[in-house]
Amino acid sequence: MVRRRRFPAGRAGGPGTKTDLPRLLLFDLDPRTRALLHRHLAAGGFSVFEAETVEQARRLLAATGAEVVVTGASVLIHRA
Repeated sequence: MVRRRRFPAGRAGGPGTKTDLPRLLLFDLDPRTRALLHRHLAAGGFSVFEAETVEQARRLLAATGAEVVVTGASVLIHRA
């Protein structure tokens, strides 16, 4: 069974403004999964970032303030 979660725009803070939205950083996903996530997350108001290496993911995490790094095998949650 697959559970579906909805992430409405503005959920992480203010009244739906771009700067108040959570950011998701994707790493090492197959093209089909990546496209599916981009489509659904963009519709839910997320800003999506991608990285090709773990080091690049760490730099993006620090530079953008992304909250989640998704790899092929795990999800790392970081709160500043």
